[in-house]
Amino acid sequence: MQLENPADDLAFQRSVITQFKDFVGDSGRDYLILSELFQLKFSQFKVDFRHLGTLFLADANQDGGVTLDELRALWKLCVAYQHSYPSHEFKMRIQGHGSMDLWQALKQENGKDNVVEWFIKILKRNQEVEIKNARVISSTSKRRGSNDSQVSSAIMTVGGGYSLPGTPQVDAGQPPRHGAGGDPNLQSGASESYNQQSAGGGADADHVRGAIAPGTLALLAGQGTEGEFLSASVVELVHEMFHVQATQGVNFQAFLDMLQQVGEQQGLMTLNDERYDEVVPLAVLRGFAAGFFDGVAELMGEIQGRGGGGGGGGGG
Repeated sequence: MQLENPADDLAFQRSVITQFKDFVGDSGRDYLILSELFQLKFSQFKVDFRHLGTLFLADANQDGGVTLDELRALWKLCVAYQHSYPSHEFKMRIQGHGSMDLWQALKQENGKDNVVEWFIKILKRNQEVEIKNARVISSTSKRRGSNDSQVSSAIMTVGGGYSLPGTPQVDAGQPPRHGAGGDPNLQSGASESYNQQSAGGGADADHVRGAIAPGTLALLAGQGTEGEFLSASVVELVHEMFHVQATQGVNFQAFLDMLQQVGEQQGLMTLNDERYDEVVPLAVLRGFAAGFFDGVAELMGEIQGRGGGGGGGGGG
């Protein structure tokens, strides 16, 4: 399928198709995953795939992966908006379009359940690729540092209207659990430290994105009876997309710890077992997403009730 305007089609080929091929390589995949979409540059169009409305708009069939045909359809929409609106409104218009599509989906019968399952598909697709590309290491015991006192005081409602079930209460005087170091140098900016390590530097270079211990890999691949889990690197994408750091001041490590402690309270994992250092139960993420989309639906309903237009809701 080509775009009607040859110049637009050529621009799409030079920009998006080139990046698409670089991402998928020789894997045989015909779609991009979430972490790749976060890196995708849509040429002159200011498209932010971290915005849930935009992501929902891009994944037209809601199967959790975005194909070239879906990206081409989004490009075509961008061209139309470019001709209709000034450049300073462009990003807001695309996000508003996607947010309204998301809102319409949420209003349908079983709409929230369907949207939550779509979001879970996106995360699971990302993890499937991550597992295939994983570099197996010997242990996860040198986990990124965390701050349990920060976990106990962190606000569990994130961004208005959604919350994690079962706020964990942590005694700051307790010795840190396995993998949760007390080094004050690690208690702030843990996510930044993790990103630096991911680039290949630092003394703890084994513990980077893409490096998974055998026991953890078995959990992520579902090779056991423990249930389904998502990796810390997938959870980090959720933290980034939901703007948890910006809205609540909760860094990634504290966010991960909160989710894991909810998982332990629900009997889904054991925190003194190093296999669980870098994972979160899928059921906990599903509950978190359900609460988030409850908040989205409530917010969009209020906007509609006030006679508002498309707006920029949907997580952006």
